[in-house]
Amino acid sequence: MNIEQVPSETIKTEKEIIMKQISSLSNKPPEVIQKILNGKLAKFYEEVCLTEQAHMLEEGNPKVGKYLKKHGLDILNYEYMST
Repeated sequence: MNIEQVPSETIKTEKEIIMKQISSLSNKPPEVIQKILNGKLAKFYEEVCLTEQAHMLEEGNPKVGKYLKKHGLDILNYEYMST
């Protein structure tokens, strides 16, 4: 899964959760709140999107999506199975 495939309802719910978590930071400027929100969303995407995860076998741990693009590869099918 990549970022574009994450359902909009899931993103909306995650944003609501994050905003509740950072609501105590109301004394911060809006741009700081937005940066925190963006950072937490990026972390969320790293957890749920294969293409946003770090590629552990290459120096610098580039994201899987960047590695695939660099080598002209694409994921045609991916199915997540929980244990």
